[in-house]
Amino acid sequence: MKKILLSLASFASAFAIQAQTELFNEDFANEAPGWVIENLSPTSQETFQFFTQAGLTSSSSNGMVLVYGFNTTTQGRHDGNAQMTSFGFDCSGASTVFMNMEEFYLGGGDNSAERIVEVSNDSINWVQMYSSTAETEEIELLSLDISEVASEQANVYIRFRFISEYDSYWYFDDLSVVEAPSTGIEVISAEAYNMNTNNTGIYEASGDPYGGNLTVRNLGADAINSVELSYTIGGSTETTVISGLSIGALEVASIPVEDLISGEPGFYSLDFTVTKINGVEDTDMSDNSAGNSLILYNPETAFERKPLIEVFTASSCPPCRPGNENIHALLDQKDREEYVLIKYQQNFPGAGDPYFTQEALARRAYYGVNSIPRVEIDGSWDDNPAAGFANSDYLPYLDIPAINDIDIEYTIDVESQTIDYTITISSNFDFPDNEAILHIGIVEETTTRNVATNGEREFEQVMKKMIDGAAGTPLTGVSASSPLVITGSYTFNGNYRLPANASNPIDHATEHSVEEFDDLGIVAYIQHANSNQIFGAEDVLASEQVGIQDAEVSFFGLSAGPNPFEGTFNLNINSEKAAEMNVHIVDATGRTVYRGERNINAGSNQMEINLDNFATGIYEVLVTAKGVTETIKVSKL
Repeated sequence: MKKILLSLASFASAFAIQAQTELFNEDFANEAPGWVIENLSPTSQETFQFFTQAGLTSSSSNGMVLVYGFNTTTQGRHDGNAQMTSFGFDCSGASTVFMNMEEFYLGGGDNSAERIVEVSNDSINWVQMYSSTAETEEIELLSLDISEVASEQANVYIRFRFISEYDSYWYFDDLSVVEAPSTGIEVISAEAYNMNTNNTGIYEASGDPYGGNLTVRNLGADAINSVELSYTIGGSTETTVISGLSIGALEVASIPVEDLISGEPGFYSLDFTVTKINGVEDTDMSDNSAGNSLILYNPETAFERKPLIEVFTASSCPPCRPGNENIHALLDQKDREEYVLIKYQQNFPGAGDPYFTQEALARRAYYGVNSIPRVEIDGSWDDNPAAGFANSDYLPYLDIPAINDIDIEYTIDVESQTIDYTITISSNFDFPDNEAILHIGIVEETTTRNVATNGEREFEQVMKKMIDGAAGTPLTGVSASSPLVITGSYTFNGNYRLPANASNPIDHATEHSVEEFDDLGIVAYIQHANSNQIFGAEDVLASEQVGIQDAEVSFFGLSAGPNPFEGTFNLNINSEKAAEMNVHIVDATGRTVYRGERNINAGSNQMEINLDNFATGIYEVLVTAKGVTETIKVSKL
């Protein structure tokens, strides 16, 4: 079953409609009085509902419509057949009538759900204007020309129908019906393109000339034959006229603008605005502009890249174990200096990973990840490593140069739980301020206490804290003439706590989840503020580091009695020093059956442990204090 993220706001964008005469609108707040919902399935549960929830919104925040199926079989399929009909509204006097609304659709199972929009001028005879089973990647604007039914009609009705199988969800909002103006345009997006290869992209090799490509939608009744537009590249604004177009009403098309950039290495910002349509000034410029970036690197002078591998995983996720195994089967064969690795433990499936943090969730939301395990390589390669993680996936990113070189130095004072760091950034060329984001993550090289249900016993490169939060730090003053030096420190507050699961994550203001402070490293990467592109990445691990001030270490002598035992045994601990101790017991499958904490004294200590409700077999007891772990096996009769 596909899971829908409670973060659809990250997909949303505001769709401005050109200056038009509005005939009808509905924002679906206050449960939209006058609309009629009918369930056509054999059960009584309705499938259309008015929905408002924090973090699940369209471009307006006062509510939307959600429609999905409901359980009709023991297999848990969600089937539905329902419709939702408006009251009549007046379109008399309007010759060209457009309907606009926002929609988001997430399919499941065999993706066979059909969403339908119909229009009538008598509420008896209906004309289908739209039908689709295709998923949307984000909230999109659906625009329909309904003139054939609605033009000059005093009573017009709209009906939504949804016929679903499995888990399919349709969200829609901000419905409007307008009399279309003669001319109008929406500039949907802009991007640079290579004039020799026609390839588009943000991060490309220098040398070839580049033009711009605008994707537009005609929001007027008349066809668009020409546009006048202004464009700005690096502060210089020019105007040009593009003619020979033929873009029909509501049609989406591309408009090329040639010979904008010579191909020299550098950071280019492109901004486009359509000012005239068919030679006439547009009276509504609210949706006529779009921009993008183009970063051109010189392969001969750029820095060697270390691919950034971001892994979204959890110890409660069964496929995450083979996913991590596949990742390490490949990476463990490589020079550790060749790549940068960071793992974000997540809060699903099931109870989630004990080391889940809100910052890990924010990084997942940034990429729009809705299933795990998942890997992002340099913010570009996106796939499930449980299905395989091969050299053919990794090597293309190793071959792409980096435009930033990052050097990291840090020290750890274990007693004060503080990391002091210096990060030096070198660049191939000057960056516009705030166009790049520096992310600094503190990772623990190996953890063992966040064992849950998937059989993993050790976890590598686990993110413990993102310095400056998941949003990172916008960079200013990045220059080719001199390195940018950033210094800082971070202190982990409070004491260690091991959450039972992800439902009560670590609060960094008062506590931490670091198992061993002398096992911490730093990952730093620079990401484009307006895309996922990684400009450079580096890490330094504890195993490579000097200057860590060691804490006093307690050593253990462990024994258990009786061993074998029937229900209860005594764990005997001999410690050289007083310490806070954590006990972690796992069965033969790796499942955690017991967790406990206790302050022990120097000398002999005894702790009674009851496993009466667990099956017979061999159990491993792990005892950890002050960064030292010892184990002992016990046998239950």
